[in-house]
Amino acid sequence: MTSPPKPVDSVLRDVCTRHLLYCENRLKPNTLSYKTTAYRRFIAFVGGDTPFRSITRHVIDTFVTELSRIISKKTANKHKTELSSLWTWANKEGLVQGNPPQQIDAYAVKKTVKYVPPSVDIAKLLNSADEGFEKDFLLCLLHTAARISEIRNLAWEDVDLSHRTVTLWTSKRRGGNSEPRKIAMSQTLYEVLERLNGQRTAAETHVFTDPKTGTAYTRTCNRIKFFMSNLCARAGVAPFSAHSLRHFMATHFDDPHRAQKVLGHKNLRTTEIYLHDLGVDRKAAGIFESITNEITNGKSSTNEKRAYLLQ
Repeated sequence: MTSPPKPVDSVLRDVCTRHLLYCENRLKPNTLSYKTTAYRRFIAFVGGDTPFRSITRHVIDTFVTELSRIISKKTANKHKTELSSLWTWANKEGLVQGNPPQQIDAYAVKKTVKYVPPSVDIAKLLNSADEGFEKDFLLCLLHTAARISEIRNLAWEDVDLSHRTVTLWTSKRRGGNSEPRKIAMSQTLYEVLERLNGQRTAAETHVFTDPKTGTAYTRTCNRIKFFMSNLCARAGVAPFSAHSLRHFMATHFDDPHRAQKVLGHKNLRTTEIYLHDLGVDRKAAGIFESITNEITNGKSSTNEKRAYLLQ
């Protein structure tokens, strides 16, 4: 009896291309872009015409070691993870057996401490922001402790002025799935959204609409990309990101579990993939209001020393 022919050994370039095409509609654009960069670097190192099944753990380890030397250990670890996902997919497709990148130990890296700006710097930002988009966008960030992408994509259908709640959507979940969380509006947030709602046209579906496109701002447009850096420069403070604002707000919560709900963080100690409905924390709205009133009036908060650097 004739044995079945062995499958043709695909070359590295073809396997990477097939995987990227598979991921194209399954991953967020920035995630796909990073994966593409990792694959391109690996192809340049190994050679695109190298048979995929011939690539050994030693070859991959040499590539990772070189990355740690010329770029950083953190980058080396990330690229190792991307290659591991490539081999996992290739196993499912029957292109290879085993996962040599998984067998390589990750580099120990020093975890960076998130910068939490002082109250006085945030007060300077509020004073420096132009009336209109800048001030409104900044207040929405502060009074929701949201990611900048969540405010950028905030749709009017997720704003409930009658019940004073806002539904924020985060796609920082495995597989790129989006999950909602509902938070209560502070008085300041309500006033901002009520005013913007009265000013909007029927065609505007998002709270902050790019006048050039008529849709939500993209993460790469200059108004968003340089939003915080421009504000910090104008205010004359050390540059920090919108994400630092989230950590600033987190330092004012006495209960880290409560902060986790408001911030929409995933519990890393469990195997849950998604955070489900966590309810509406009405007291959080008062906290947002008191914090911004406090820093606007130039007072220093005793809670500012508390740093719950939730990841």
